[in-house]
Amino acid sequence: MVPPLVSLCTHDPRFQRKHLESLKYIGVGAAPLGESTYKQFTSKSPTTQLIEGMKSSSRNIFASWNSFIEFMKFQASG
Repeated sequence: MVPPLVSLCTHDPRFQRKHLESLKYIGVGAAPLGESTYKQFTSKSPTTQLIEGMKSSSRNIFASWNSFIEFMKFQASG
């Protein structure tokens, strides 16, 4: 997710806590996420972990995200 969408979920009243509670992880990339937006989002959705991935190309971000997901599946199964 790009930072402006995280900001939208954080500040738009149409996105309530109940809409975000099922999210466990959100990969954030393409630009840095501001510290205040990070703090506000995590207070609105404390069960969601924001994972920033800044690489030289979007292809690398997804490779890193997929590696993380595979790691989490391995941890959950064993």
